[in-house]
Amino acid sequence: MKSPFRSWPLLLTGGALVTIALMLALWRVSRVDAHVQTRPVPDQVGPAPDAHLQVLTLNLWHDWPFHRRLDARLEQVAATIDREQANIVCLQEVPNATDFPDTARRLADRLGMAYAYGRANGDRTTIGFEEGVAILSRYPLQSPQLIEMEPRVSPFEHRVVLRAFAETSAGQVAVYCAHLTTSRRANPEQVSWLRQFVSEDAGSRTAIIAGDFNAAGDSSQIRMLAGRWLDTFRVANPLDDGHTFTLVLPVVGTLLSHRIDYVFLSPGRSGGEVVGSRRLFVDGEGPSDHLAVLTTLALGPIPVGSNDAPGASHPSLPPRPAGTGYEKRRNAGGNPRVRPEPGPG
Repeated sequence: MKSPFRSWPLLLTGGALVTIALMLALWRVSRVDAHVQTRPVPDQVGPAPDAHLQVLTLNLWHDWPFHRRLDARLEQVAATIDREQANIVCLQEVPNATDFPDTARRLADRLGMAYAYGRANGDRTTIGFEEGVAILSRYPLQSPQLIEMEPRVSPFEHRVVLRAFAETSAGQVAVYCAHLTTSRRANPEQVSWLRQFVSEDAGSRTAIIAGDFNAAGDSSQIRMLAGRWLDTFRVANPLDDGHTFTLVLPVVGTLLSHRIDYVFLSPGRSGGEVVGSRRLFVDGEGPSDHLAVLTTLALGPIPVGSNDAPGASHPSLPPRPAGTGYEKRRNAGGNPRVRPEPGPG
């Protein structure tokens, strides 16, 4: 009879390998990968300087692990971007799975746009699935950077902002695609962190900050942002509730309906104006559990010789160091649709 003790070394070795694999997977999914996948140049550069800038934001709803109708839903998203002639697109919950890889690149290929994608949660190489944020652009994208927002809610929940500089016909525009936490405690702190980071990072550039903020329009943190940046949908639609997410439960019915997806504008040195803003899709019939927001902007020309002129060098700034203060600016007044401040913030 074969002694069971002879198989112990093999069992111990196998157990050790499984443990190492699990630890590696846990380590990978518990950290944000700073690497950004990108194709910086679109197939065709965006519209002429006198054209308006169309900005679209949408949470794609990755629907892990089911990915229900994902192909059809993404085709609907692509067709909408094409039909609405969006120049800059900010996407959240962008899925990247073993059986459905590289969603951001595939959308960009379909539309002929430049793109940048950064992983937020999960890890395709170790657990077969991840999701992140992406920026699509009809303009060249420079210096993409993925930053984890503070504070972190848990080791396995990462809330990130993806930044890239779009070389538009009106000059270089800083674009920020953000997806904030649902935690009531941490969300206001992340909103404050994001405001401070954009103020420091964008400098005097015009900045577009868009995404899923997971905070209602009447919350204190969104009211704070609206005092610093232009809440483009609210500027264009002062009386519309503008809900972008509705939670409906069987028997219970509608549990909540809030506006949590935003396109903010900080005009910077060149100025800017909200021409219009509206929601796309219909509750229950769109490609996501969120509605999209499409904003039309008119950006002012960049002064000749300015550091923000097309082609000028813009060294990117690092994320906020711990304990660093930020300059605070107040609105100088004037036309509420055009912010005459010296810079974003």
